[in-house]
Amino acid sequence: MDRRAKVIAIGAVALVLVMFFAVLLSDLFRRTKAPSQESSNTLLPTRYVEKQEGFEGQISPTPIGGGETDVDKTQVFTADELQRLSKFQKKLPYRSEDFDIGYSSLLNKYFIQTKTAQADMKIEAFMKQNTIADIYHNRVGLFVVGEKPIYEQIKQAEVEFSKNQ
Repeated sequence: MDRRAKVIAIGAVALVLVMFFAVLLSDLFRRTKAPSQESSNTLLPTRYVEKQEGFEGQISPTPIGGGETDVDKTQVFTADELQRLSKFQKKLPYRSEDFDIGYSSLLNKYFIQTKTAQADMKIEAFMKQNTIADIYHNRVGLFVVGEKPIYEQIKQAEVEFSKNQ
């Protein structure tokens, strides 16, 4: 009986170890599976302020806390737009004589400091060169333009964002 008890005990331990490794491996395989992309559109939450200006009610972006209303919005970006923005973001921060561009990952926004009178024209050329001019013009609130240094703009917007959370 003593020998039979040892065989049963060893078998039970072996069974427990096999089950442990099976669970561990199944969990590992579950984590490494790449998520399937069912849609070409991806939601990217953004936060911005709308400010009505002009006779035609044009909407222009303003820094958080600098507008009349503070509205949370969710913008839908195509896969192509996300790819172009990702490529553009790798070039940041960007500095030139006419303007600087930075990015806040907390706010998912780009901040631009204008330094000269021809900054708008130079920014437009830079956006075209980086193939994101359409995004720059059509995605209200994604790009915040101001005269303060970008680090000050980002810091101020992030502090305002943190206060409102």
